[in-house]
Amino acid sequence: MRRIAGLGTIFFVTVGLLLLTNRLTSEAQTVVTTILIEDQVVLPNAKRLGINLGVHDQFGASQLLKNVITNPGFESGEFATLLFSDESGTEQLFRQDNWEVAWNSPRVGQPVGFWDGARYEVLLGEAQGQQGTITQFEHSDNRLTFNVDPDGQGRQFGDEDLIVVRKPIAGYEANLHNRGSGVADPTETRPNSPGTQSLKLTPRPSGGAVFRYFMDSFGRDGDQTANKLL
Repeated sequence: MRRIAGLGTIFFVTVGLLLLTNRLTSEAQTVVTTILIEDQVVLPNAKRLGINLGVHDQFGASQLLKNVITNPGFESGEFATLLFSDESGTEQLFRQDNWEVAWNSPRVGQPVGFWDGARYEVLLGEAQGQQGTITQFEHSDNRLTFNVDPDGQGRQFGDEDLIVVRKPIAGYEANLHNRGSGVADPTETRPNSPGTQSLKLTPRPSGGAVFRYFMDSFGRDGDQTANKLL
């Protein structure tokens, strides 16, 4: 009898907990969240910000991105770097601190001439606010060296000035076949396109120029929601 009574007690407590849980869940489901959207513009012409969703790839789970092709409009991009200058700066040049030319490889560092024509801006330090153009990028004294043409009166670069350097790039990886060539053409855009350039293909006499972009069959054979989500 004690064993049965004990089981009965446990059963009663369990039912009571279930009833309490159901009641709390029911009350939680009745809460309504109201969002009011007004016509007032708080910040006009806001600069669009990019969101890092990880590596962009045309294979596997990366095809969850709605835009599988990395740059379907062949628009230009921007290559930029943040760096600190060392103590050897003058009004005409600065050198990158914490980096040696000997450490350059195909994956890191930049070759001579890479930053020619780029723009720079000093964000923090003795030359804060100074902007201008990189006239010549070279390797000297085992350092990445930036020769500059400042906008207006130049100032000497200080030790550990924080500088951003940026330059436009083509914005796409040309996977061309038949040995044709492809260059960005800023003089022509697609009809009704908000873009600023197109990809101009120039064929060789032996054959045409073809731009190809390969993707696996994940969307066709596996997840039918591929390239339809984000």
